[in-house]
Amino acid sequence: MSIENLAYWFTDCVNLTLAEVPYTTSIIGEAAFAGCPSLARILLYYNDEQDFSIAPGAFYTDTAAEIGIYYPAQCESVSAKLAALDWEAENRTVTWYDVYTAMAIPYCYEGGNAHQGDFFNKHWITSCKYSVSCKWCGAYLGEYEQHSYVYGVCERCGKTNGSSGGGGGTSCSHTSTRMVYTPYSEPQHSYEKKCSSCGDTLSSGKEAHVDDNQDNICDRCAYEMTRFSVTVPTSLQIAMSPDGDVTTADVGAIVNRSTGAVKVSSLQVKTVNGWTLVPYGTDMAHQKVDAKIIGFSIAGTQTRKTGTTESLTLDSRWTIPQDGSLALPYDAVVSACSQPVQEQVMTLVFVLEWA
Repeated sequence: MSIENLAYWFTDCVNLTLAEVPYTTSIIGEAAFAGCPSLARILLYYNDEQDFSIAPGAFYTDTAAEIGIYYPAQCESVSAKLAALDWEAENRTVTWYDVYTAMAIPYCYEGGNAHQGDFFNKHWITSCKYSVSCKWCGAYLGEYEQHSYVYGVCERCGKTNGSSGGGGGTSCSHTSTRMVYTPYSEPQHSYEKKCSSCGDTLSSGKEAHVDDNQDNICDRCAYEMTRFSVTVPTSLQIAMSPDGDVTTADVGAIVNRSTGAVKVSSLQVKTVNGWTLVPYGTDMAHQKVDAKIIGFSIAGTQTRKTGTTESLTLDSRWTIPQDGSLALPYDAVVSACSQPVQEQVMTLVFVLEWA
């Protein structure tokens, strides 16, 4: 499923700590992650060829909060768009990271962008060693080597690459290669492409784990992967007959396909369109017609207060084992209506986390 606009999708998810936004989502819309003070990491996979936007207020929090923004560091237009958002107005302190290496990206406040791409200046220290600094602010970004091997020996500094014992003969043609994978982090492993003959590392980097056989173990580095995958019903239908009988739809369920047990840590009920919550035990026979009040019960918990918002009390029944499900039988008591009502009455916000 592709979601084009994330507006209001995660508003007030106070326990949300990590979010991944695929490149197919082109708009991080209004209040998408507003009221999410625990959101510490967000992973973005846009590239320079994609048009995406972030609405002001998408990450706003009432209290100051830190957030790590992970994105492809080599994509300069992506970096520019991220930097253009007024993060101070969002009440966020931002640290930048490369989404593929998880390495921190120093931010250049003079250049208005991350230190990357054409923002490098190269300074030669010796014939084969150079340092890199930011073109805009001069920040030191590390030292690197660049050799010119002839017959396995650098013609500038004399360093050997092991392909011919330090000199003589012919240089290794690297015709046979092998891949070496090493676990690096929860979402990634590092890889090296090595010559099978001389052992030289020809290329290296980081990439996401691969699990083609769906056994939760990376096919390349054997890392045991963690997967959080839970399905929650998107709507709960309520109907009331002219004589006041309430009918609900078939019982829905929360299905846990994660690699471990999960739990519903919070369930908040909010009324909309002028409706008011009341205790589920309210006798609606004594309420006025068109009072627009509703009491609600779901899976053993129920509304107990009067107002527009209530966090329901949850017990151990709301823990769901791996590959298990939690049935959600629900019911409601509703005040009489003089006319048929076809509108949204409530919003339920489920917060799930590892058990």
